[in-house]
This record gives sequence, C-alpha cells and structure tokens, in this order.
Amino acid sequence: MKAAFLLRVKHEFPTRIDPDTKTMLRDVCGFEKGFIRDILASADMELGRLHAAIQRAFGFSFGHPYEFILPKKRDKELFSDDRENLRERLTGLYFSYSYDDLFRPSYAPLMENLAIKEVLQMKSKKLFDSDGLLCYAKEIESSSNPDVIPILSPIANKIIYHYDFGDDWRFEITILECYEERDGGYFDHKGKKVSDDKLAKKLKNALRGSPQLVYADGKDLIEDIGGIFSYIDEMYDALVEDDIFDFEDDEDDGYWDEGWGNACRFSIVPDVDDRVL
Repeated sequence: MKAAFLLRVKHEFPTRIDPDTKTMLRDVCGFEKGFIRDILASADMELGRLHAAIQRAFGFSFGHPYEFILPKKRDKELFSDDRENLRERLTGLYFSYSYDDLFRPSYAPLMENLAIKEVLQMKSKKLFDSDGLLCYAKEIESSSNPDVIPILSPIANKIIYHYDFGDDWRFEITILECYEERDGGYFDHKGKKVSDDKLAKKLKNALRGSPQLVYADGKDLIEDIGGIFSYIDEMYDALVEDDIFDFEDDEDDGYWDEGWGNACRFSIVPDVDDRVL
C-alpha cells in the first residue's frame, strides 16, 4: 500500500506578533495566516529528502546546517532516564546541550534516514482501519519499569525543522491529511475518494518520489538576512520606504543591505504549479 501525507510546514515566530506588525506583514510579505507551505510527500520519504523540499518551498539555498527535532515536551517524554536506548535508535550518536545545564542533553536531532511515517502521525486521528495498513504502530522501545508505557512509532503529532542556527529559522511540521492509493484511485483517511483531477495528479507525482507544493502563504524567505525580524525590516525598507541603504557610511554594510533590498523586491509567493521541490 502506498500512502502520501499532506504536510503543513509553518514558520514559528519566536514572540507574539502585534496587530500592527501583522498588518505590515500582509502588506509587504504576502502574509495571511503565516509563512506556510503545504507539501504533499510520500509517507516513505526520508527526513533528509523532506529537508530539500522545504528548502525549495521557502526559497532557501541549502547554505546552512539544519535539524529535525521534537517539541521540548515530547522530547522529555521520550528521552527519559527509563528509555536509555531510545535516543540512540532515533537520533544516532548526535545530540545537543541546553544552555542552562551543559551536562544533560536537552534535545537530539532525528536521524535523516527516518521515514516521515516513522515519526509523524495525524493528531487525534486513526489512519486506515483495513488491517492497520498505515497505522504503523509498532513498539520501538519498552522499559524495565512496568509503570512506563511502551513507545510506539510514529512518535509525535508534530516535529520542528530548524534551519540556519544563526538566523534561527524554525518551522512546525504537522500532517493535515493522509491519502492512500488503492483500487485505481486515491482515498483520504476517512475513505473518501479524491475527485479533483489536479490533486490526483499531484498525489501521483508525490507517491513516485517527487514532493508537490499545494499551498503557499507568504513570500519566499531570504538566506543570511538575519532572521525573521531582520527580514521584516528589510522588506519594509525595500517595498515601503524604498530605502535599501541603512548603513551608507560603511561600504561593506551598504553592499549587503543593497543585496537584501533587491532580494526583497524579487521575493514572491510561489506559484504552487511552477515551484519544483
């Protein structure tokens, strides 16, 4: 059985956005609900390939390190002292440390070769009743402590894609819908057959290894611009103030600011039918 997930990849703002900033975002960044890309991808696709799809979906250029991590609460639930082997099985030998406790791992990047279906599940929804086709619920870690509930795969309702640890781009990834291919058609998690020809074509491509962009909100983001708030400032300067030189006294800063200003002018909300992932 082949299955595809409709993934929502949404940028996480580090702080709450005030109403005036939201209005400005709509005006200059093509922003409605957020910087969002909905991507159709095979359930068997590995996280490493999903990274490439997200890069292209948001207009990045593969210029910095990245990681897929669990939300902090779920990370603590999974990687407790009672589950000594689970971290290594899901993350390999790599882990990071928290700033407040240098000697205790606070989170660990998930291994790139994990399939999406091994990690993500739809929140509060059971996928496919027929013989557990995509439930994929298998025990991957038990404990010697009888009070500890065994861990089943998939392990989370959402994961975080973290890109460029300087600019600190963070995106929440969840599953909006799941489709399976059977009986000559495509069916959602409720068993309803897909009747939209355009969606069916994108599902066909996704299941053959080519992830598809199906929805985009917000213009493309810009590499090395300094993070989300610098991006907002530069977009405002370039598109509203028509000012791309904030540092005219410094030749180098002026050069980089001019480059960002031009990048802001050419940033677009991608056409879901033209953007190749």
